[in-house]
Amino acid sequence: MSPDDKNIAAEYAQLSFLANGGSLDVETRRVLEDILKGDPENEAAQMLMARGEAKAGNYEQAQGWIAKMRQRMEQNPGDDMHALTGLDELTANIVRQQAQAAEGVDVSVTVNAKLLPLITADDVLFVAIRAAAGGPPYAAKRIPISNLKQGNISLSLSNLDAMMADRTLQPARASGEQLVVTARISHSGNAISASGDLSSNPVLLKSDQQQVNIEINQQVP
Repeated sequence: MSPDDKNIAAEYAQLSFLANGGSLDVETRRVLEDILKGDPENEAAQMLMARGEAKAGNYEQAQGWIAKMRQRMEQNPGDDMHALTGLDELTANIVRQQAQAAEGVDVSVTVNAKLLPLITADDVLFVAIRAAAGGPPYAAKRIPISNLKQGNISLSLSNLDAMMADRTLQPARASGEQLVVTARISHSGNAISASGDLSSNPVLLKSDQQQVNIEINQQVP
């Protein structure tokens, strides 16, 4: 292997980014930051940072990376104009994401201290909002366990996190349907609960509630 080869590093970051559903885990972010230290104008790394920050809800940071790419392209008239058009589309998409996220629910997840020793490096955190009566989630996130900081993480769930295009969070809330928030740490990485997983009790989401605190406090038998 060639750990100092930026092309290999960029390919690894791309594969990891896709495997994590468009999210930047700690290792992928580190790889991209190392690439950008040696090559601040690396377009592939900048694009992954922009998309990853947008996915994480860090919209100002995402727009900052786009501004850097746009400035370089505009200074080089010979560059493909399709690239600038792509940046315009990405910017518009981020603006739409920001507007939809503003209508979402902020969720603060805490893992009970007694369960922290049961977490392994390959675990995955699932946070979802679903009908109290059951069925597929209206919004869900799959998060690498490395994103937890001392057993805590804050995130937002909105229409952007829908599993199906015709089953989204805001219409469900507007209809008055009773919804609950759940959180689970999966050892297998699967969305279906399994023995040994760590989970929370469902927390009722009130119709006008915008913030929820939830604790993962039990192990699935």
